[in-house]
Amino acid sequence: MYEIGFKQEIAYRTALDLTIFYRDTRDWVGMSAPINKYPVGNYRKYENKDYANTRGFTLVVDRQFFNGFGGGLDYTWMIAEGTYSNPQDAYFDAQDNQAPRLSMIPLNWDQTHTLNFRATLGGQDWVISAISKLWAGKPYTPEFKTGVVSGAGAFAGFADNSERKPNVFDMDLRASYKVNIFNLNMNLFCNIYNLFDFRNEFTVWNDTGRATYTLFARDVPDTDPSRIGHLNEHLLSPDWYGEPRHINMGFKLTF
Repeated sequence: MYEIGFKQEIAYRTALDLTIFYRDTRDWVGMSAPINKYPVGNYRKYENKDYANTRGFTLVVDRQFFNGFGGGLDYTWMIAEGTYSNPQDAYFDAQDNQAPRLSMIPLNWDQTHTLNFRATLGGQDWVISAISKLWAGKPYTPEFKTGVVSGAGAFAGFADNSERKPNVFDMDLRASYKVNIFNLNMNLFCNIYNLFDFRNEFTVWNDTGRATYTLFARDVPDTDPSRIGHLNEHLLSPDWYGEPRHINMGFKLTF
């Protein structure tokens, strides 16, 4: 693993930080070839034989809180590649009589672009802060709903992790205000999570690349949408999305 960094003040209470990193992961956990078991059967075991590589850089601009304002912006560009994201993937490939993968593919957690922003405004008795993120979508393996092979050609399927899920955007806003009532210190606060109520899709259908719909549903005959257990209740999973907007309000009393 190699990492080199540079940090420099570029203005009063403002710093620029650059970090470049590179990492080879050899002997990544993989799956062995079949081992014959006497008198019948075979089994496999975990082996340290696969390979992965991660490289990229992080650029940070940070300003200390001063005169009622502070904040920062950081951007990361990263490539994470390897033979397999999970040792189980090699096992299932072998079960499907596929040859061991020798090429590099994007790993499941490969997030090429990561942008984070934070800002704070405040005075003697009040503070407002915002935290926002914009992340590139992670990879997934696409598939056809149906297909036809003509002539002598054959289609073996799309390459693993060759497409990207939708990007992720989120912003949280927090505000607080201090008041004094009858010599009691009261802190009023309001926290808003997912301020703009974006529907971030973290899991998608492989045929469409979206969490909102799948083409497989078109093959199912129409049913009464009012009935219990309608098809949409099974196909549109709310746990595939990020949390919707929610607001917390309250106060804290100290004495």
